[in-house]
Amino acid sequence: MVSKEARDPVAPLDMSLAAGQAAVTSRTSRETPRVSMMLESLRDVDEEISKVEAFDDGRTEDEILLGFTTAQAAEKLQQYGYNEVVTPEEPEWMKIVSRFLGIVPVCMLIGAIVSAAVKSGCAEEDAVVADPDLEAQCACDPGRDWLSFALLIFELVLIVYVDYRAEKNAADAVTALKNMSAPTCKVKRDGRWVEVAVRELVPGDLAELAGGVIIPTDGRLVGKGEPMLLDESSLTGESLPVTKWPGDEVLSGAVVVQGELEMMVTATGADTFFGKTIALLATVKEQGNVQKLLGTVAKIMCTFGLLGVIPIFFVQLFRDQVEWATSLKTAIVILVAVLPVAMPLVVTTALAVGSFELSRERAIVQRLTAIEEMAGMDILCSDKTGTLTKNELVLDPDLVWCAGSDTDPAELLRVSCLAAKREGSQDAIDKAVTAALEAHPESEGGGMAQLDDWQVLKFVPFNPVDKRTEATVVSPKGKTWRVSKGAPGVMVDLACDAGAAVEAETKIIENAQR
Repeated sequence: MVSKEARDPVAPLDMSLAAGQAAVTSRTSRETPRVSMMLESLRDVDEEISKVEAFDDGRTEDEILLGFTTAQAAEKLQQYGYNEVVTPEEPEWMKIVSRFLGIVPVCMLIGAIVSAAVKSGCAEEDAVVADPDLEAQCACDPGRDWLSFALLIFELVLIVYVDYRAEKNAADAVTALKNMSAPTCKVKRDGRWVEVAVRELVPGDLAELAGGVIIPTDGRLVGKGEPMLLDESSLTGESLPVTKWPGDEVLSGAVVVQGELEMMVTATGADTFFGKTIALLATVKEQGNVQKLLGTVAKIMCTFGLLGVIPIFFVQLFRDQVEWATSLKTAIVILVAVLPVAMPLVVTTALAVGSFELSRERAIVQRLTAIEEMAGMDILCSDKTGTLTKNELVLDPDLVWCAGSDTDPAELLRVSCLAAKREGSQDAIDKAVTAALEAHPESEGGGMAQLDDWQVLKFVPFNPVDKRTEATVVSPKGKTWRVSKGAPGVMVDLACDAGAAVEAETKIIENAQR
């Protein structure tokens, strides 16, 4: 809802423009059915918030507001541990050993051992040669094939090392990023506010929350002050901020959009709502699709290889009278040649190149096989709006409706933008209305450039009490106007007469029930 009136004692223009507000601000009003349904759909998160175990050590609110001493914080840290989720990690040696246990490495290892362990010789040492001149050529070259052993071991170690190193580099990059961006927050220790690492927070700590701060742990708002606006899109997928009052529970991961309050920490680490989710994800140990595919291909080729070399072994042994050790070596060499020994190396190299390309797009790959898994995804299912939304509101031009016959959509958008913050950090609705005016055809009065000549004398941002923004502006002709936009229920009472109010309410409900 948008209102525009002159500062002169002139009757306010009938620019209540309820329909335009139905497209934008009806989404923010708790009085509309659509928002009611939205709040209903967020009940799951509300239930999780209500389940947060309130930390209660018997202190009064006045004592809580004094914070902990350094000694008390150290004692709590010893009792509850750091504010971090420690996921079980596989030892490095086990990661390396597991790579030697695949079907291809095992076959290569067997071939290397056979080459070095089996000593080959002549099939018949006492054979009678018809031509004495060929007697010297009859003797075999007995001994162990150390060259084949060394080459097979070298190739095996090279394949395992490249595979292990590529994955470790990706994991190290994520770890380094976490260490570089170690967050801090302000807590009250020994009666004064100090900056501490988020991982050192303990239940009962008093933390300071202000605009732009990411809530580090689950907690409860304490003290006296105005309500806060929190962006919980990372938790719920909803773009619009929610209002939290002193005494309300808040979850880690939410971002403070507006307001300043203090929070008592109620849970840390794996005991937080977000931490429990991370802990559950860490328990899932499933082989990636790439490993499954490579394993299946290796098994199939190994099976066909065995079916081929077994007849060769027996043919050489019984028909050609070749010494059994030589026949076995020949069979092993053929089997190793058939196996895709370089396939893991090629796949790892290709995925590493893909990881490098993704890094140019500012994407961090923690597991190389995830690249192929995402590329092979046909259907992605998510509940409700999900967390994969763009976290943006878009004003649909078809929903712009004007209550007065003397007002057009372009005028509605201009007034909305005058009552919006056009520079700096904008909220979701301000971004939507400014983007809509910019996209509106210039032939029909669109474009943000037309507002450059307007001077803003005063701007009052949206707050949960008034539920509207207000700006005092001066037009290029020197006339002073006061413009406002906000929740439909508030703006209808402010700017509409009885007839227009009924029409606006009807249109708002109609759009909200779409």
